[in-house]
Amino acid sequence: MPRESITDAAIRLLRTHHTRTTAQIADDVAERGISRATDPAASVTRQLRWDPRFHHLDDDRWILLETLLTIPATHRLTPQEVASNSLAVGADLAHLPAVRPFALMLPRGARFQVLRGDVARLATGVDTGLALRGPVGWLEGPAGTLVRVTAPDHVLQVGLAPPPAPSAGMRVRRLVEATRRQLEATPPGPFGEPFIAIGEVLVELLADERDFFGEPLPPFGDMFDDTGLQVHHGFIGRAGRDWSRLEAFVERSRAGRDIEDDEDHDDLDQLDVAFDDDSDHVPGFDDATLATLAAGLELDAEETKTLGLLLDLYVVWRVPTAEGTRPADSSTMRRNVAELVGLERVTLALAEYVWTDPGFEAFVADLRAGAPRGRLAAGPEFLLGACAEARAAIEEAEQHYRAALAADPDFFPARIPLHRNEIDRGNYAAALAHLHALGVKPGDPWRAWLESLVRPAFERIGRNDPCPCGSGRKFKACHRDRPAPGATPNPADALFRKLSLWIEQPNVQRALVELVHEVIGEPHVVTAGGGVPHSREAAAAEDLLLDERSPMTVDVLLFDRGWFDRFLDVRGPLLPAAERSLAEAWRSTRRSLYEVQSVRPGEGVILRDIVADDAPVEVADRSLSRTSQPLDLVFLRLRPDAVGRLLTTDGILVPRARRAYVTELVRSNDAVGQLRWIAFPTPALRMQNMEGEPILLVTAAYRLRDPAAAGRALARTLRDDGDGVYTETVARRGGDWMRGTIRIDGDTATVDANSAKRADRLVRLLLKAAPGSRLIKREERGVEEALAEHREQAATAEGDGAASAGFLDPAEHPEVGAVLDEMMRDFEHRWVDERIPALGGKTPREALRDPAGRREVLALLDDMAWQRRQDRERAGASGGMDPDRIRALLGLPEP
Repeated sequence: MPRESITDAAIRLLRTHHTRTTAQIADDVAERGISRATDPAASVTRQLRWDPRFHHLDDDRWILLETLLTIPATHRLTPQEVASNSLAVGADLAHLPAVRPFALMLPRGARFQVLRGDVARLATGVDTGLALRGPVGWLEGPAGTLVRVTAPDHVLQVGLAPPPAPSAGMRVRRLVEATRRQLEATPPGPFGEPFIAIGEVLVELLADERDFFGEPLPPFGDMFDDTGLQVHHGFIGRAGRDWSRLEAFVERSRAGRDIEDDEDHDDLDQLDVAFDDDSDHVPGFDDATLATLAAGLELDAEETKTLGLLLDLYVVWRVPTAEGTRPADSSTMRRNVAELVGLERVTLALAEYVWTDPGFEAFVADLRAGAPRGRLAAGPEFLLGACAEARAAIEEAEQHYRAALAADPDFFPARIPLHRNEIDRGNYAAALAHLHALGVKPGDPWRAWLESLVRPAFERIGRNDPCPCGSGRKFKACHRDRPAPGATPNPADALFRKLSLWIEQPNVQRALVELVHEVIGEPHVVTAGGGVPHSREAAAAEDLLLDERSPMTVDVLLFDRGWFDRFLDVRGPLLPAAERSLAEAWRSTRRSLYEVQSVRPGEGVILRDIVADDAPVEVADRSLSRTSQPLDLVFLRLRPDAVGRLLTTDGILVPRARRAYVTELVRSNDAVGQLRWIAFPTPALRMQNMEGEPILLVTAAYRLRDPAAAGRALARTLRDDGDGVYTETVARRGGDWMRGTIRIDGDTATVDANSAKRADRLVRLLLKAAPGSRLIKREERGVEEALAEHREQAATAEGDGAASAGFLDPAEHPEVGAVLDEMMRDFEHRWVDERIPALGGKTPREALRDPAGRREVLALLDDMAWQRRQDRERAGASGGMDPDRIRALLGLPEP
């Protein structure tokens, strides 16, 4: 659990108490030990002052800006907003930018497109520089409808608003007066006469009266009519003021230009509540979407500008102007835009976009209708094909792709989906011809695979030589480009390849990213600057799950999230019969935990499903046969091929110490849990003493006033082992077991124990026996740290002479090995009759009496054998219990 920070503490307090002073937050921080600064109030101020989540009031109180999201603001929809599915973030919703508009979501978790600048103004018909665009129909009601807008938990909710109650008039007057007072208290700044942000007024009112906005008020933009105040975007100033300097500043800041030439910046802070410009891009279409598309196709600056222009036009295509005209009504506009769409790399970027926005198809249909015959029709035809493919209408899409090639035989984007369709159908010669036309180089893997299946009808024949077929025509005019009958690929191999093409589809890729972010527990939010940064642990997990399309992540997406079924629904009709039949057989397979029973290096392995306890099966997997050994556990999926053999997916080796954990994951069918186990390094098994306390090696030294008196007092409660050593013991298994010791040497007493609880108990005994003792030092070491220290000492001892350092080599001192072996044999004799948690509290002898218990006992013995082999390979020697001796004690046959 990460340690709470000052900002975490402040958020917790403010969500509970609404407002808190700096001193109150500092007291909580100091009480919880979050900050040990001599002046915690100063630390609180430093941490919160520049954090955009907090607002500092004049009376030294703090409030969270997210409280603005609870305001039930009202707004009257314009015809442009309804036509463009966009909501203006103007005066009526001026409080929303204070909480970062790109973080707002639709009720189903989808993200808005954030429109800026002129596009936002044209798309909404409102004097605004910011708008939120959602899917078709998300704004209910016709133009003129009064809607109620709230955003609890950053989810924007828009519904019909009731008429303001008569009592709203009093609150409107209070809001206007509060605005006027704040405006009068604001000095002129670098932009001329003073102005304030609407959000700043609202948050001040909320701080003083939490329920001030309990009921909807009239739209904020209408409240200031006839008051001598003027609303401009999200700001309020005196009527008639000149806003041009502010507009120029906003435009320069959006364009990423330097503003250092401004002489005075004292009043710039108030802009924070009204603008949230994370982007350095020129105002236009949603920054994040445009940046992602441009980066994916590596568009240059001019291509990116063209792409942005086309997307801007799409947003306002059917939006009426004040005169009632629309860009879509102009035939000249349609023809000119169709020409821009014909730019091939821009068209490929738009083909990616259509997967995310079904409304784009109507825009493209208008362009196709206005495009002249010939080459200019290729771009719109291709995009109509992409729109149809996004609707899973494969045959319709192919017709548009072929129409694009007919319009312009050199329009290469159309060949890419046609190449894929031919591959899915098994028309490998036609697919190879598309690759040749695309200029794909010989080293390309897809070209190499296709060429292994498709051979020329005749080789080494000159272009102008007679064709060997006997037709009498020249070879170049007859069989030069006609392949011989192709080889039939392995159906399983072909199906794997076709699934890899399916995975690359934009909608499947989007689902893959969403799955990964569900696993790591953090949302996927893209801004113009890229993805929102994650913690280091989450970022590493994301890289692992997406690395080279991680086979296990893809497996979960296909088989647990339904994308394999969708593949068969959409692309299945194109597949050859053998591949369709094989795909149906794959539906019933599942991931499981398999034990390697035997290995034939370079040929295959025998696997047994230990979850289902099925009979062993033979798998012809050369790679697995080279990397695994008997008793290894592998997490994977087995799939049949077309001739009755079994194939593996890329598996994950599971340490046998995690056998029970992974087995439960498999039984639970928790696919996300399985990926989470893969993504995040599993914590080491917790080492604990016999009382269940975590192992922590504790040494504490104290200075004694009267060592002799301390020794006499300790001897009354602890066992006196002589030489100043006093031992705490407990009776277990018919004998005394040591808990810890206190050693008195001169005037120093040293406490040693293997847990904090045991050490603290011995310290209390010592201080009771020797009042006034003074702590000299206390050290605590984890097991890993202690082992590292032991290895370092052992290495030193090897160089200086083991005997002199106190280390005995069992090879030179066989009596040591004999003693250790005798101790282990004694432990094994007791273990077979002890209650084991892994056996449900039964002893191994008891567990053998029922089939399920017997299987678990045998699995535990295999765990021991596997671990002994691992120890032998790492250290050249094996310790721990001997499974063969335990088998003999239990009367079990040799494996």
